[in-house]
Formats: sequence, structure tokens, C-alpha cells
Amino acid sequence: MSEKNLLIRDTQHLLNALNAGEELALVDAREEVPFAGGHPLFAVNISVSKLDIEILNRIPRLNTPVTLYDNGEGLARVAAERLREIGYTDVALLAGGLAGWVEGGGELFSGVNSPANGFASLVDNSTATPLLGTEQLALQLESQDNGARLSAVEARTLADRAGVQRITLAGLQQWQQQERTLYLFDVRVLAEYQQGHLPGSRSVPAAQLVKETDQFASVLNARIVLIDDGDGVRAAVAASWLAQQGWQVAIVDGLQAADFSVSGGWSPKVPELDAQPQVTPAELTARLAEGDTQVLDFTTSANYVNAHIPGAAWLQRAALTTAGADALPAAERYVVTCGSSLLAAYSAEQLRQLTGKEVQVLTGGNTAWKAAGLPVEQGETTLLLPRIDRFLRPEERSNPSAAEIALQDAWRQGLPAQLARDGSHRFKVLAA
Repeated sequence: MSEKNLLIRDTQHLLNALNAGEELALVDAREEVPFAGGHPLFAVNISVSKLDIEILNRIPRLNTPVTLYDNGEGLARVAAERLREIGYTDVALLAGGLAGWVEGGGELFSGVNSPANGFASLVDNSTATPLLGTEQLALQLESQDNGARLSAVEARTLADRAGVQRITLAGLQQWQQQERTLYLFDVRVLAEYQQGHLPGSRSVPAAQLVKETDQFASVLNARIVLIDDGDGVRAAVAASWLAQQGWQVAIVDGLQAADFSVSGGWSPKVPELDAQPQVTPAELTARLAEGDTQVLDFTTSANYVNAHIPGAAWLQRAALTTAGADALPAAERYVVTCGSSLLAAYSAEQLRQLTGKEVQVLTGGNTAWKAAGLPVEQGETTLLLPRIDRFLRPEERSNPSAAEIALQDAWRQGLPAQLARDGSHRFKVLAA
């Protein structure tokens, strides 16, 4: 598929669709570090490297209008081709890419989770007393002291003020039959979810959801439905925050213990993949001793640095697009792996085409290797590209300097003015 027979959408088209309440997804196909360097406010980061294991969960309807962009790397085109292969029917490129967004009058926001951060900045800079401030929000969602949390009545009043809807299980089932994207999130802690949850729901604890909404609900103008326990305080507080950001949010009322009929963890949906040649950890050990096999690890760079198979080289799938075979060390055979080998398996065929060599998938991935008691090594031993897969959040930085703290404060204080210039948000801070 060439770029000329792809749809092209410009900045104004997307803004018009957003303001008209139409569903859409604006996807940045780059890695997270360049994404954090600058992107449209409501763009979501689904890199080429992780697209196969994330796309069906973040954009669940195949007829959702999806617009992709990059900054000239060619990744958006590759992502568009893959989306069409998976079955998405309304795929386009952003006219002019990132530069085209700016030329069309759009702002570029730095960092990650920009909608959540932007709304928080409006709350903190509001001239009126907000319905719920950021410090109060954190207390309600993260406090283990039940005495510090709102009562069920107070939380429900808060949600009602923000325009949160209440639906029954029957109403949820009706919504699920409609031709509209619906995200069903269980906002309890993971242990509660694993003990029993509603069929089809995904575990996203409330504090995480409000901080990283775009990483879970990636389709604008979609519905978000929240599931909680008996008092529903966490769902009500989280829903009130999301509703003020322009989401249509609902909470399911009247659930009974029997409705939480599924136990265990959440299983992501992934595209079908033809069976790939496998190699067991024991077999790989023998081949590594022979010296003709190179392990390629597609896990996150942080996981690779923490522990990896001795001699394994780290890369991201995007490097196969931007650098091709030149990114790879020479070998007679390649074995791909990651935590479970799920992500790595999707790169196997591309590697065969690039190298003409035998490519196998490590059965069970790095998890199986470690479970077998086989040796691992640590550190940045063989990085085939810079570690651009993960942008370090401010709260994750140890011992930040005074200059870094000042820069972060200036960034937050500048967000309200930037939001006003951009004009694409529908945030509304409700006064108490």
C-alpha cells in the first residue's frame, strides 16, 4: 500500500470532528520519548513497536476513524498498513505529519498524559474553588484511611454535579450492543478485580485511570463506564473528574455479588498470528554455546537492563522500519523474545524478510528462561538503539535538581495558557 492511496486528514478536519462529537483516534506512531517531546493535546501514543499488542484494546471498533502521524520517520505509514491488515476500515494519515498539525494552527504539548495534566493545571489555577481539587482527588483515590474518604452520598452528589450518568446492568448491556466505542473499567484494586469481576471489564485502578486516561481510553468521544464495589466512592470520584474533561461517563448501579462472575486477570485482545517456529530455553542454551545464534530482546528497555539472556541484544520493532537489517548484528540464526514472547512473535516474519535467515521465537520468553533457572545478565550490555521507548515521569526521577523542579513547575503553570491557545479541549472546571 502506498501513501498516495491512503486517506489524508488535516488539522481542521480533526478539530471539526472532535467538536461535533464524532468518534476519532489521533495516533502518534513514534516511541514515547519523541512523543513526549511534542504532540497534539489529544493524540495517543501507540508506537509501531507495541501496536500489535495494544491496538485492539485501545481502539476496539474496527470502523473507528483512525488518523496516524509521525515526524517524517515513515512510521505512520507502516502503522497504517498494519491497521488495514488487522481489519481497520477507516485509516488515514495526518496531512503534513507533526509539522502539518502546527501549520494548521495546532499546539504541541510536551510530556505524556497531556489531557490529564492539562486539566489538573486548570483545576490548580482556577479562580473559583473547584468541585474537587487535585490534592483532594489524590486523597480520595489513594488513601487507605476510610475516614478520609467521602461518604457514598457525598461521592454520588459530586458525580451528579459533574454530569455522571447512572445505568443498570441491563442498560450497560444495551449500550454494548450499540455501534459506539465503550470502555468498561473496573476501578477497584487489582486484587479485588482478580477475585471476581464483571465479564468484559478491564482492571484499571481509579488513581491510574485519572492520571493516564489516554493510555486506556484512546478514542475521543467514546463512552466510559466504571465498575466499583458497594459504596462506589472510587468510581464516583474518578467519574466526576473524567466528566469535567468532556467524557461521557457512567457508573453501573445495583450490581450484585453474582454479577462479578469472572475471576483471574484481564486478557488483552491481540491480532491473529500464524504459528511461528519455536525454540525452548534448553534448546536455545545449546545453540548459544555453538555461537551461531543471536537473541533479539523486544521487551522494554527497563526490563532488559534489569535482567536479560546473556548476549541478547535489545531493540524495538520500530528499528526494523527506520534502520532495517543495518540495525542487527550478523548471525546465522535469530531468536526473538520479550517477557512472554507475545510481542516478539509479531516481529519474526519481518526479520525473516529483512535478513533471509532462520528466525525462531523463544517459547515462554524471558519468563520461561528465568523459571528454568538459566543465567541472566544486567545492564545496558547490547543496545541496538537509544532507550526512547519510555519517557521518565517527573515523579519517577530520583533527586531532581532545583533547575529541573523549576522547569517542571514552569511547565505546569504554562499549561492553562497553552490550552487556551490550542482551543481543542472541552474541559470545564466546576466550582464547589
